[in-house]
Amino acid sequence: MTADTTTLPILRGKLNLFGSLRKVSPGGSASNTCFAMARMGFEAGIAGVLGRDKEAEFYLKESAGIDTTRVVRKEKTGVRTS
Repeated sequence: MTADTTTLPILRGKLNLFGSLRKVSPGGSASNTCFAMARMGFEAGIAGVLGRDKEAEFYLKESAGIDTTRVVRKEKTGVRTS
């Protein structure tokens, strides 16, 4: 996921240590493939686990046109990216 300073102010201080933020968008190979397929008019869906946080809400909001009925929501996903 990339981030925009106006969209994710929580990360602003940490990420600005390494450069400026340009845009927020869901990412990862599965997500990118689903987004591309949906834009081309194919039915696309994704399965996985998301937490109950702002990033998960953003991901689901940006997933318009993609079937997310197989996305499970949990309080804690147990996955850390750093």
